[in-house]
Amino acid sequence: SLNTAQNADAYLRKFRGTVQKRLLAATPHSWKVGAIADYAAVAGKASKSGRLALIALPDRAYELAVALDRGEVSLVNERGEMRGVRVVPIPPWTPDAVHFYLDENVAVSESADACDGLLEASCGFGQEVARLCAGHLTVEAAKAAPAAAEKNFAPDLASLYKKIGMPDLVDASVRTRMEEFLTLLDDGAEKRSAAVDEVMQGAGIGPGTVQFLVWMGLLQDGAGNTWKVPRLVRRMLR
Repeated sequence: SLNTAQNADAYLRKFRGTVQKRLLAATPHSWKVGAIADYAAVAGKASKSGRLALIALPDRAYELAVALDRGEVSLVNERGEMRGVRVVPIPPWTPDAVHFYLDENVAVSESADACDGLLEASCGFGQEVARLCAGHLTVEAAKAAPAAAEKNFAPDLASLYKKIGMPDLVDASVRTRMEEFLTLLDDGAEKRSAAVDEVMQGAGIGPGTVQFLVWMGLLQDGAGNTWKVPRLVRRMLR
């Protein structure tokens, strides 16, 4: 079990000096947010023999967000350097991913408007993309998917939150501040910019909460080094 950094270190020691690198993963409820720095130290020592991943579900991701915003956990050391830790959410689907997933449905896969409709209707969530692509999907149905999603997949934010697994720990006041941030943030805003900092301050959220919004797919990478809010979410925020 990798439930402590010490156990992870002992396990990784077994593979030191071996040619083949290994990826070890701690299950979502086996590790604690407060021990991240210890896990990072272990991973740094074992970087030549393997890599260490701490798998997180939304509740643990939110716990990390709160700890970061409160200053209880830091992903940088005393010199301001990263501790060798990266928070990597499951990325939303891209047009290329939809194109290849459609495979033999050439008519839809070759229609940029149809693929865009599927991404807009699903917000890029893989499970919803798969559901939309099931059966004999037509170009017309794919283009109409966003309008249908407003009635079925996400008629309101509460319905969407339930479907994507928003933790119960995120209470109404926190959700309000998150939604204010997403509402005020302009699509195309450059990451780590004064404009984004100003919106964060106005909404009363910290960088940990922004990271959590990315984790939940409510804030996504835009063109270049920018942010964007999925169009379906943006319409519900109005």
